[in-house]
Amino acid sequence: MLFPLTIVALVAIVAYQANNIVGRIPSSLGYGVLFHRISFWDLHIGQYDEAPMLNSDHCKVTHEYMGDCEDFHINADGTIYLACADMEDRKHYFPPSNRHNYDQVPNKPIHDKFWLYDPSSDSTTQLTIKFKEGSDMDYVSHGFNVLEQEDGVRKIFAINHKHDGSVVSVFQHVPGDSYVSHLYDVSDDLLFNPNEVVATGPSSFYFTNDRMFRSGLMRFLEDKAGPWAWSYVGHCTFDVSGDSNDVSTTCSIKAHHFTYANGIAIKDNNVFVDDSIKGTVSVYTYDADDDYNLTFVQEVPIGAALDNIHVSPTTGNLVVACFPKTMATLKRLHSPTKTDLRVDAMAAEVFKGPNGWEARPLYRDDGRYISVMTNANVADGKFYGSGVLENGLLICSI
Repeated sequence: MLFPLTIVALVAIVAYQANNIVGRIPSSLGYGVLFHRISFWDLHIGQYDEAPMLNSDHCKVTHEYMGDCEDFHINADGTIYLACADMEDRKHYFPPSNRHNYDQVPNKPIHDKFWLYDPSSDSTTQLTIKFKEGSDMDYVSHGFNVLEQEDGVRKIFAINHKHDGSVVSVFQHVPGDSYVSHLYDVSDDLLFNPNEVVATGPSSFYFTNDRMFRSGLMRFLEDKAGPWAWSYVGHCTFDVSGDSNDVSTTCSIKAHHFTYANGIAIKDNNVFVDDSIKGTVSVYTYDADDDYNLTFVQEVPIGAALDNIHVSPTTGNLVVACFPKTMATLKRLHSPTKTDLRVDAMAAEVFKGPNGWEARPLYRDDGRYISVMTNANVADGKFYGSGVLENGLLICSI
C-alpha cells in the first residue's frame, strides 16, 4: 500500500512544481520525463563486488591537510586543481547528501578551498579566493571544470551549493598567482541540484542535474522510492554586462531520463555522461552550431555505481570513479564521520575500441586509502584519486 501512496504524493508535488520544471522541458516529453521510473533489472551495477585488487600496490595518500576533495582537474601541464572542504562543515551542510543544517555550521559563510598540486615537486599551494568586492558569499564545493584559454588565463567553472540556492560560480586563475578571483555566479531555474559542469567556451557550459528535489519530504521519497529516471543534462549560455557583472542566462535541457546524472566530460566532439545509479556512461555527439544539442551514440555499461568522469591528459581515454560495493558505499555516505567504515574503491577506463566505446577496470582497492573515492584520473604513469569524505590526494604508480 505504501508504494501507491508514494506515487500519488510524488505526482501531486511534482504537478505543483510544474510551472518551474515542466515548462522548461521540451514539449515533446511532457510529463513523461517526470514520472518515468526504471526497473532494478535495468541497472548495470554489482559486477565487481568481489573483483581482485588492481594497480593498488604502490600507493600513498598525501597532503591530508587539504581536506576532503570531491573533485579535481588535471591541467595540460600536469598540475592539478582540487576543490576541497572541511568535514566539520559538510557533516552539517551539503545539499547533494541532503544535509541542510546551515545554522549548525561552525563558521559562516562556508569558504571551501582551491588547491593547486604540482607533481614535479610533490607540493601544494592554497589558492586564496578573492570574492567580488562587497561579496560575503558561500563557496560550497562540488564538481568543477577548468577552461584553459589561449592567453594562458584559466577560467574555473564550479558548482557552488550556496545556502540560498545552487549556482555555477566562475573564477579566474592566472598561473603563478596564489589566488583565484571570483568573477560572477550563473543561476537558472534548471540549476537547482547541479552536480558537475564542463565548459564549452568562456561563457557556456553543460551541467548535470542529479535530483528533482533539493530537500524535505519529497527528497526523502525520491531517494527511497526510486530509482526515478528524471535526472538530466542541461546547457547554459550567459552574457555578462557592465562593471557590476550582471549576468543574463539561457539554459535548456539537452538529455534526459537519467536516474542520477553525475559526471560529465568532453573529448573532441563527444560528450560523456555517467549515470551513478544505473552504472552506465552515455556517449553523445554535440553540435555547437545547433544550440549544443546532443545526439545519442551509445550507452556503455560499466558494472558499478559511478561518480566523476574525466579525460586523461596522457592517454586521452576517459576515467570514471566507481563504487563496486553499492550498499557499503551508501552506508558510509550516511555516516560521513565514521572513518572506520572502509569502502572498496575502483576506477574504470572508457576507450574507443574497434566496435565502439568500451570499458575495462583500471584500479581497485579494499578501501584502505580513500574510502568512497568520488574522483579519479591518470597522468604520466600516476593514478590519482580523491573523495568527498576522505582527506588528501591518493597517488599510485601504475
